[in-house]
Amino acid sequence: MSSISLKHASKVYSGGAHIGKEHIVGDRVVNDVDLDIADGEFVVIVGPSGSGKTTLLRMIAGLEQITSGELYIDGKLANDLEPRERDVAMVFQTYGLFPHMTVYDNLAFGLKLRKVSPEIIDEKVREAAEMLDLTPYLYRQGKTLSGGQCQRVALGRAIVRRPKIFLLDEPLSNIDARLRVQMRTEITKLHHKLKTTFVYVTHDQTEAMTMGTRVVVMKDGVIQQADTPNALYERPVNLFTACFLGSPQMNIFKAKLGKDSNGVFAAIGDSRIAVPDPLALRIVDGEICGDVLLGVRPEHMRTEPTVGAKFESTLDATVDVVENLGNESILYLNVDGKDDYATARVDAQKRLGQGEKTTLYLDGEHICLFDAYTERSLFAPPEYDRLSAKSEARDGALYLSFAGNDIELPQSVICRITDRAAAIGNVTVGIRPADFRADGNDADIKICGKATLCDDNGGRGDKLVYVAVDGQKDTTVVATLPADMICEIGDAIELYAHIDDIELFGESGARITTDMPVSLNTTQGVVKNIGGKVVYKLRSARGGKAKLAFDGDARGAAGYLGQQSIYILPDGFDADAVAVKNAPRNSILSGTVTHADFYRGGAVLTVKTKGFDEPVTAVLRGYNGGGVGRKIKLAVDPKSIAIGMRYSFSDELKRK
Repeated sequence: MSSISLKHASKVYSGGAHIGKEHIVGDRVVNDVDLDIADGEFVVIVGPSGSGKTTLLRMIAGLEQITSGELYIDGKLANDLEPRERDVAMVFQTYGLFPHMTVYDNLAFGLKLRKVSPEIIDEKVREAAEMLDLTPYLYRQGKTLSGGQCQRVALGRAIVRRPKIFLLDEPLSNIDARLRVQMRTEITKLHHKLKTTFVYVTHDQTEAMTMGTRVVVMKDGVIQQADTPNALYERPVNLFTACFLGSPQMNIFKAKLGKDSNGVFAAIGDSRIAVPDPLALRIVDGEICGDVLLGVRPEHMRTEPTVGAKFESTLDATVDVVENLGNESILYLNVDGKDDYATARVDAQKRLGQGEKTTLYLDGEHICLFDAYTERSLFAPPEYDRLSAKSEARDGALYLSFAGNDIELPQSVICRITDRAAAIGNVTVGIRPADFRADGNDADIKICGKATLCDDNGGRGDKLVYVAVDGQKDTTVVATLPADMICEIGDAIELYAHIDDIELFGESGARITTDMPVSLNTTQGVVKNIGGKVVYKLRSARGGKAKLAFDGDARGAAGYLGQQSIYILPDGFDADAVAVKNAPRNSILSGTVTHADFYRGGAVLTVKTKGFDEPVTAVLRGYNGGGVGRKIKLAVDPKSIAIGMRYSFSDELKRK
C-alpha cells in the first residue's frame, strides 16, 4: 500500500520580519487541505505560481513541517516522521546530478550511502537504466548529457530506491517543448510499469490534463477542485477552475438569469441563451433570477448551426482577429455585452476576414453558469443546502422552526453562535449535502420532499439526489447519498441530518456559527481612572498581564472602579492592519492564533494572549489573514468591554 491522506493540513510561515517597529508576519501558504490519494494513483497538483502546490508536496515529503492538521501515509500518522522514515522519493525541478560522475554512479549514489551490497546496486541500476532507455549512456559523465537525458537520470535515481511514493516537483520545466512531450509519455509509462503512487506538481495545464488520473487545482493555498481531467474541464465547480483549464480559456459573459414559459434562460444584452432542463434542475439557490456569469468554451461557439442540436442559441459578433493554425482557426470577436474578446475555435476551411459580421451558435448543453458574487458554479452541489427558518427564545431555550421541524437547539450549537442578536428571528439553516442520510431517528432533522434529479456524481462512488422540499416554495436541497440507493425522479424522499451538523446564517446571509465553541473572553482585573482614561489591568490566574486604556469620559465607568471581572465581546476585535495602526497605543492585544475557522468574508479565531487564562475568541469581518500559528494584533473596541458578571447566551435565554 502507498496511500496518502491529508486532514485539515495547513502551513503558515510565521517567522516574518521586523520593519522599524512593525512586525510583518509570514503567509498562510497552504490552508486547511483535505485530500485523499489512493494506492497507485497518479495525482497531479496544478495551479499558478504561489498557489501552494510545491509547499504541499514538500509537506508530504517531510521537507516542510505541517503547522496544523494531520498527514497519514498508509494509515499511519506521519507528521513527526523524518523524511527518510516516510519511504518517499522526490524528483526536484533541478536535476541535482554530479557532473563529474557517470550515469551509473549517479544512479547508484543513494544506494551506496545506504550501504546496499554491490550486487544489488548493480541489479537495480541496470533495471532502472533499461526502463528509462539509459543503458547506452551508463558510462557517460553527467556533464555530457542533454536536458532530457539528465531528467531521466534524475528519475532513475528515485526509481532505484523503489519507494512507496514518488513525488515530482515540476520535473519537466527545464527542458524544451519537444522533449517535454516525450518525457510526459515516459513518466506516464513509468507509472504504469511501477504501479505505485505518483504525486506530480506542475503549473502546466497540458501536463496536468494528459498525465493525471486525478487532478487537484489549487489557488492561494486552497484546493479549488479535485477530480478527473474530464470532470474538471466539463464540470468546473467555480470560475477559477473553469478559466484556468483550457486554451484559449473559457469565454465569460455577464448575464441575467430568468425564467419564462419556455424554461430557464440567461440574457446577454438582447440575446437569450437557453439553459437545458437537465442543467436548470441543478440550480438550487432559491428563485431563478439575478446576475450570473455565463461560460462557454471556444469549441462550443460555432459560426454555423449544428445538425441535431436541441439547445442552440445565437449571438451577433464581429471578427477582429483570425489566427490560422492549419487544422483550425481561432477567431477573436467583438460581442455586445462582453468587454474583452470572445474566442471561437472553428474549422480552418471557414474563411472569415477582419471586420466581417457573423452569427455565433452556442451549444446550450455545454454552457456553465456561475454566481456573480461567489463565482461558484450554479450546476455544482452547494457548499450548504439552505432552508429558511424562524428562531425564538422559548422557556429558556432557543427553538428553530423550519420545513416541518420544531427543534430545541442543543448547547453544542448554541455555544458556536457568534452573533446573538442575529440568532433570534429570521435565520437560515445550512446543512452540507454530505451530512444528509437516508435514515434517522426522532431526534434528527427530517426533510421531506420529492426527487427532482438523481445524478451519479460523475462516477465518484456516490449519488447526488436533488429534493424539492415540502412546504417551502422554490427550495431544493441536494444530498450526497450511497451510489447503490435506488432513486427515480418524482419519488418521495426522506432525508435526515443531525442537529449538531447545522450552521446558521443571519438575514444578511452572513454565517453566525463557527466550528468551535465561542469563548466568553472573561478574565479578572483592576479598573482604574488614570489621568482621565479608564485603564483595565488584566490579570490571568496563571500570572499573565495585559493593559487596555480608553477615554474615561466616553466610557462612563466611574462606578466600576476596583477589582472586577472583565469581559470582551467576541465581535469587539479588529485585526485589519489599518485599524491596528490607527488604534490608541494601549488598546491592542497581541497573541498567537491557536484555531481558525474561515468562511466567506471573515473568520473566527481563538488567540492565546496575555491577561486571559484561556484563548480569546475573535469574530472578524472581512478577514483574510493568517491561520494557526500566526502572530496577530487585535484592536479592541471600548464599547465591547463589559464589567462585572456577564451571562452566557444560554443564561440570557433563561432570563428572557
